[in-house]
Amino acid sequence: MAVTQDNVIQYQYSNSLNRRYWDYQYTYDNFISNPASSALGGGAASGTTGAVNILTTNTTAYEYHILGAGETILAPSIASISTGVSALNPELDVTNNEGIELCAGILSSNRNAFQIASSKAFFFRTRMKIGTVAHTDDCAMGFRKAEAYQANIDDYADMAVLNVITGNINIETIVGSAATVTTDTTDNWADGETKDLEVDVDATGAVTYSINGSVPTVTAAYSFTSGLTVLPFFYLLHDSTNTNVINFSLDFVAGNSIVATIDSVPLAAVLFNADQATTIADLAIAIALDSHVASATVTGARQITVVFNVGGANTVNSVVTSGGLQQAVATFVRTADATLGCRLLQWECGLK
Repeated sequence: MAVTQDNVIQYQYSNSLNRRYWDYQYTYDNFISNPASSALGGGAASGTTGAVNILTTNTTAYEYHILGAGETILAPSIASISTGVSALNPELDVTNNEGIELCAGILSSNRNAFQIASSKAFFFRTRMKIGTVAHTDDCAMGFRKAEAYQANIDDYADMAVLNVITGNINIETIVGSAATVTTDTTDNWADGETKDLEVDVDATGAVTYSINGSVPTVTAAYSFTSGLTVLPFFYLLHDSTNTNVINFSLDFVAGNSIVATIDSVPLAAVLFNADQATTIADLAIAIALDSHVASATVTGARQITVVFNVGGANTVNSVVTSGGLQQAVATFVRTADATLGCRLLQWECGLK
């Protein structure tokens, strides 16, 4: 067959040069299919504390490091956001003080490792949705030194991240193993919102940040040390709350004495005071004074909602009413380790 211009054009690669060919360090992932997982070095993925596993998507491969007391759900999976839009669910067990770190690997030779002052300017961008922002101890993205995994994000030697903590978007930096410096951008993340977060590093190591394409309201100056090799990472640690909702069958009446027991320890009796509204408010105040309780709030005419400091660890055992012409019976709705709803819709990293 004669070679003609039409033949050449028919089999020609796109006139637009694919970025993956000119920027070896570029990675883009929008998590469109369920990934495969395995242990680093082979075998089944492990949920043991400190375990390092491999997550292979249709685009690239990541490592993920198990944080906290260990996981029974062993690997992130794909979740549907809306029709035609999927995301990575990195939550695993959704248990207080547990989570994962996700990165492209910690070796200085990996494709997403950049050496300060030797590399051109580079960036890391994520698109995330968070369902309940109150349940994030740390939800951080940015760059850290290429070093061994740490259980605590504050133990890395060098780091520059945007970190969402209970809805506050903070800039957190570390230099030379010094203490973490936290700057509140005063920008916030509301429940159910989706945002783009980006960390940029120029050729000298100077770091800048953006939230939905805009500079944070309050920012912080920081530069990585020349010669340092850094890599992009995502770090998620849950702060799942433990909530006990107390419902009473009747109003409190004159002569009632109400004793709440928390973690098997009875509190001082609360006596009827004037009327139902005043008495239930007094009871909420008494419960809130317990050292394990973060808050106790009257949330209905016969209801108190108790939130504990630690997810899953504490409980209101009982609330017993005695005396008076009638005694309200307490029933409970207990919700521990509430779902965070964190989803990674996009991961993008490479040269600027």
